[in-house]
Amino acid sequence: MVEDISHEGLRALLRAEGVSFQAVKTWKQSTDPDYAAKKARVEHLYALADGEAAAGPGDPDVVVCVDEFGPLNVQPRPGRQWARRGGTAREPGERPRRRIRATYHRTGGVRHMFAALELGADKMYGHMKKRKRRGEFLQFCRYLRSLHPPQVRIAIVCDNFSPHLTTRKDKRVGQWAAASNAEIACTPSNASWMNRIECQFTALREFARRMQSATRPYDAVGRYGGEEFAVILRQTALDHAVNLAEQIRANVESKKLVKKSTGDILGTITISIGVAQLAEGESVAELIQRADSCLYRAKHSGRNCVIGENDPRYASAQTDAA
Repeated sequence: MVEDISHEGLRALLRAEGVSFQAVKTWKQSTDPDYAAKKARVEHLYALADGEAAAGPGDPDVVVCVDEFGPLNVQPRPGRQWARRGGTAREPGERPRRRIRATYHRTGGVRHMFAALELGADKMYGHMKKRKRRGEFLQFCRYLRSLHPPQVRIAIVCDNFSPHLTTRKDKRVGQWAAASNAEIACTPSNASWMNRIECQFTALREFARRMQSATRPYDAVGRYGGEEFAVILRQTALDHAVNLAEQIRANVESKKLVKKSTGDILGTITISIGVAQLAEGESVAELIQRADSCLYRAKHSGRNCVIGENDPRYASAQTDAA
């Protein structure tokens, strides 16, 4: 038993046992005075979504969990200001190359991802925003509201981040909820773990990383329409694009999500992909519409597959529609 030990001695002792000496990382007991009521309401909403409880007066028909993820850095990419050589490797008399701007001077700034998980339907939605203020939160709420008819009551579960709250100075959130047949249910303070979308961010982040690793450096990967990803393949024939899409699908499916703390396998991520090629004189909207039709045909063909516009399954579907 040690009666007295210095910080450095404790650090060395912990390091010898493979334990890092750092800030406390643990669950914090919520001090929210309304903890019991908020927890009970959120659990009741989850029970409704899971079909474990009967809906009563004022209960919603749809339950959606919402949270923000970020800030996400807009990383610099190689461009014209990158020099061929630098430092002592440059030619005699050659001027020093122009420096890359530091992180805090990046002109692209950062982005925040607003994400939603619709319980029951098991669907995810996401929008990228430059800021995460009350106005952006309400924009995302309006989008979620537009996914269902006005008579369908929805409940949005979120943490008690200040832009989610109705205050004496700003009542926009409460006024929107009252006018839109919606309910805002906040988790208690220091209890955002109750929000079911929290564990979904890992899957989204891992999926985006795998998409980037499976594509070429000059391809463009991004989120489209809030709930889908789009990949722009430059100077690529349709057959090659379909093969590359299949490589992306296989790469995403091949790796398992593993919980680091226990080693438990959480599952795999599967995707459906539709591929279309831009025709001469065609608008971008027409291209996206054809790619979207291929995507829906892939979903209706069992999911976890790739269908291009040269696929017989897509052609037969177009014939049936005609």
